[in-house]
Amino acid sequence: MGRQTQPPPARSGAGAMPWLLALGLAAALAWALFRPDGGAPEPAKPDVEMAAGAFATDYAENHTVAKMKYDGKTVALTGPFNDVGEDIGQPFIEAYGFSQKAGGLAAVRCMLAKGQEPAVIAYKPGSTVTVVGRPGPFYDGVRGVAKPYVQLDGCVLKR
Repeated sequence: MGRQTQPPPARSGAGAMPWLLALGLAAALAWALFRPDGGAPEPAKPDVEMAAGAFATDYAENHTVAKMKYDGKTVALTGPFNDVGEDIGQPFIEAYGFSQKAGGLAAVRCMLAKGQEPAVIAYKPGSTVTVVGRPGPFYDGVRGVAKPYVQLDGCVLKR
């Protein structure tokens, strides 16, 4: 008589589990990186809403009082933003106010949150936009040489 062969042992399906897990993680990562909104965060609900120029003027006129008034709050600033730039690799937009004390222009520099790059590319200087962020440091400037400005961190352009 011949040798009898046995059928191979039945698979439990456990071998497919790592592949499914890897596929699921890859899909989640792809969605996060290539979302239609560019992965931009949603702006937080603001504690304060005001004109961007008035905010810049508040800080330039008396940054100590402005700091007490706005520190730790989320602010929404609306106005014509006049400048686009980059500071140490981070894009920003600026709006200007007028300060008698500063002898002219005062600015608010909105450091844009990660994922806002597509909005900056589409941005046209002079456009009226609303940004939401949190007040950061104030820079005094040098009269006649550099304008004073307050930095707004983590800015998200409101849709």
